[in-house]
Amino acid sequence: MMAHARSLAEIIDRLKQLVAQLDVQVAAGEIGETTFLFEGGVGLDSFAILELIAAIEQEFDIEFQEEDLTPDSFQDLQTLGGVIARNLAGRA
Repeated sequence: MMAHARSLAEIIDRLKQLVAQLDVQVAAGEIGETTFLFEGGVGLDSFAILELIAAIEQEFDIEFQEEDLTPDSFQDLQTLGGVIARNLAGRA
């Protein structure tokens, strides 16, 4: 897969789809780039975050670094997309 060639916008669009596939009551089209992923936003819990991490690592063929696995990295899709883009760029 040519994941490393994806733009940030493409990464965020795919993240919306991945989040919507989790056990959430939000459609991909309802998730904004800065919608909070935890309580008060999409409402992801710790189990959903683990599922999301696994889906992201498979989709983008990356492995999160320990320093990336913080609540701040997963606050919204824009931030998370930036973490993924850095991982992809570091691999190029």
